[in-house]
Amino acid sequence: MKTVPPTPATLGPAHAAVVRAVEELAAWHGPDPSGARVRAGHDAITAIDTALRALYDARAALVTEIHADNVERAARVDELLARVRAERFGHPDGFAYTREPEEFVADESVPPGVEGWRVDGRNAR
Repeated sequence: MKTVPPTPATLGPAHAAVVRAVEELAAWHGPDPSGARVRAGHDAITAIDTALRALYDARAALVTEIHADNVERAARVDELLARVRAERFGHPDGFAYTREPEEFVADESVPPGVEGWRVDGRNAR
């Protein structure tokens, strides 16, 4: 199954936004009583919101990557199991049971009129 590869998950944009938020927050808590301090407080909020959006984007990309990896891994496991079954049992589906006719043997553990398999593998009737 080939799919369009997702954009790889990265924390770079979130990291940059957090660094900016740290700088703006430091300016907000700084000694400058001017309007620049108030502007820095609002910019810190904007940077924090940007960081959160970037984290959610990175999370979504990572979930997509993990899902794609699970699908590819399952396909590889199925292929490997099919090869092992074919090697071990000579049949691509694994176990190839053939029921050979056997002489029916009476078994008291099976009620009258019921056919089945006995524990020893022989047909019971």
